[in-house]
Amino acid sequence: MDSKQKKVTKDFKQKKITREINDVLSKDFEIDTSADGEILRDKDFSWDDLNKLKEELGQSVIQFVTQVNRIITNPEIVNNLGDKRDHFNKVVALFFNDINNFSNKIRELREQHENRSGPVKDINEFNIYNRIAISYHSLFVELTTLVTPTLSDIMLTVSEVTNSTVIDQPVN
Repeated sequence: MDSKQKKVTKDFKQKKITREINDVLSKDFEIDTSADGEILRDKDFSWDDLNKLKEELGQSVIQFVTQVNRIITNPEIVNNLGDKRDHFNKVVALFFNDINNFSNKIRELREQHENRSGPVKDINEFNIYNRIAISYHSLFVELTTLVTPTLSDIMLTVSEVTNSTVIDQPVN
């Protein structure tokens, strides 16, 4: 069998499969959604839960920013950077750029549910709610993955130029 005959055979098989799928769909193929409401009755899904996830994620961002601000505003650290200053400034700029971009992702996600509150009423709302909840959980992982290397680099740079106890001291 030459390559042209193989292609014809392959095309025929694909068309046959497509015909079979179309036959199934044309015979009033329906998905039974009668039990979908039970999912919502058994669990108390609320749009307010997404607001809590948003707040927790926002608090995590604030904690990271506070940690970096405490370092970059500490004169004992900044004044001892020496030849590490340029690297330090680049890493700090990268951190704040990453946090800004990440915050925009949170804002975009928040906009998808900010006008909703109370219980999730139907399966269509549940699908939206579930997709957004999964996205928030994914952002928690992304935040850690995004920030950890940058924070580690900042901390390593600082530890090379100053006593590590300076980092733990509060800034007045």
